[in-house]
Amino acid sequence: MYENRHLVTARAAESGSHTFFRGQCKASMKKIIYVGQQIHLPTVEETHCECAAGSGPEAHCKHILILMFGVEDMVRHKCITLYQVCTQQLMTFKRPKPFYASPMQCHKIAKRKKYYF
Repeated sequence: MYENRHLVTARAAESGSHTFFRGQCKASMKKIIYVGQQIHLPTVEETHCECAAGSGPEAHCKHILILMFGVEDMVRHKCITLYQVCTQQLMTFKRPKPFYASPMQCHKIAKRKKYYF
C-alpha cells in the first residue's frame, strides 16, 4: 500500500532522545483518511491509529506499517512516496499523440479528381 501511494502526510518531532512520528493514511477500500498514526521511537514503544485494529497502546495495523515504510524510505533514500491529488499530476491532454505508422511516399498518394460543372 505504501508503493501505491496511500500515505498522505508524515511528520516527525524530537523530544530529548525520543522521536515521534505522526501521519495520515488512506484506507484501502473506503474513501476514509485515518489521522493519527503515531509511532514512538528509538524502538517502537507505542503506536496508535484511529482504525479498529489500531486502537490500544500497541496497535498492529497496516496504517502504522505504511507510515513505518515511509519513515524507512525517508531515512535510507532521502525521499518519501506520498499520495498525489489530481492537480499535482501533469496535464496529458495537450501532449501530442505518437505516430507509429510508416510515412507514405508522394507518388502513392491518391490524386484529387477534377470536377467540371
